[in-house]
Amino acid sequence: HEHPVDSNLGQDDYDDCDTSYSRNDGEHTIDEVTWLWKDSPLDGAWSKPANNNHVRKQILQSGDGDTCPILARVFVNAEGWLPNGYKFLDFSHEELDFTLGQAQVPKGLEMAAASMHVGEKAKIYMSPNYGYSDTRRPDDVPANSPIFMIVTILRFEKEKNLHEMTNDDKLEYASLRRKMGNDRHEEKKYKSAIKHYDRGLTVLENGMDKLSDEQTTQRNQLISVFWLNIAVCKMKLNLWGDAVGFCNKVITDDPNHTKALYRRAVSYKNLSDWDQSFDDYRRLLALISTSPESTAQEPSTSASTTEALPSSLPASSDFPAAILAKVQQEYEFVRKQRKAGNEAQKKKLSGMFSKASEGFLYGDVPETSSATTSSPSSLTAYPGGSTLFTQMW
Repeated sequence: HEHPVDSNLGQDDYDDCDTSYSRNDGEHTIDEVTWLWKDSPLDGAWSKPANNNHVRKQILQSGDGDTCPILARVFVNAEGWLPNGYKFLDFSHEELDFTLGQAQVPKGLEMAAASMHVGEKAKIYMSPNYGYSDTRRPDDVPANSPIFMIVTILRFEKEKNLHEMTNDDKLEYASLRRKMGNDRHEEKKYKSAIKHYDRGLTVLENGMDKLSDEQTTQRNQLISVFWLNIAVCKMKLNLWGDAVGFCNKVITDDPNHTKALYRRAVSYKNLSDWDQSFDDYRRLLALISTSPESTAQEPSTSASTTEALPSSLPASSDFPAAILAKVQQEYEFVRKQRKAGNEAQKKKLSGMFSKASEGFLYGDVPETSSATTSSPSSLTAYPGGSTLFTQMW
């Protein structure tokens, strides 16, 4: 079958798609889809809501209302086709609604809808990566298929203001912000991710009272997750001091939180604070191994090296060997750097006292010389640093 798309959509948008499939009742005509995707009265101009060729939008009818804000409940009429002309979705005479930003519909539809005004009608093309995920894909939509839709924005309902939210509303809102932040993190948009986490924290840390025990537990867990996720983003941005601060918040509430200890140890390591990093690695190994001073093993190259550390683990529990080996290796590195730094300080201090003694014996040191009053605390810290940093979220 030919691709029923406008020539403005490059071949690279669907090179990896199989468009030869058909339903059990035989081949389907593409006449309807071909007609739908001819140039519109607006000169066939396609916009790019995702700033790439994977999502394209062509306006069929302008809207005079507002655009839909994030987390709004959006009501639309929508029809969807596959490249072979099969119509898999028909909400042309009834409303389809979804929450914008909650991944309830294909990603490409969300991006297009966010750029549309109330009353606007548009053709939308999405490549497979911006279509249905495997978990939400309808049975009659093949994997790795592009999608073509015609969508009309009917109306939307904004999210509630903070003072209008119940405690359950706030917990749900925070969970949405967590997911949105995680999505931005996966896209390597760390500053944007931090904004979503901050908004979730704002709701959880302000105006929540008369909580049930279950709500209190959920709130505290979400706050801890937000702090940890912000710490990760700060580490990605090389803001190691900020990362330490957010890890401290978690460790204050739970001194045995392995994720927080690990991330703080890595941050201290990148700040060349060998003493603090050494202490955190040692505490971490005490939680995940019965022998914190054991010889470091070569780290495994298996996929398990990227498994997340659990929030808390008794020393007697079985811990993934690859992660244990990785932590041991980093611990050994920090231990050696710490030892080298201490030896360098001792050597420098010894040299200074030796020079002071010579001056006293041979009379070549002025009485006001600072050499005789220097203290270890005034010495220059060991300037070494580590760029070793393998993620283990």
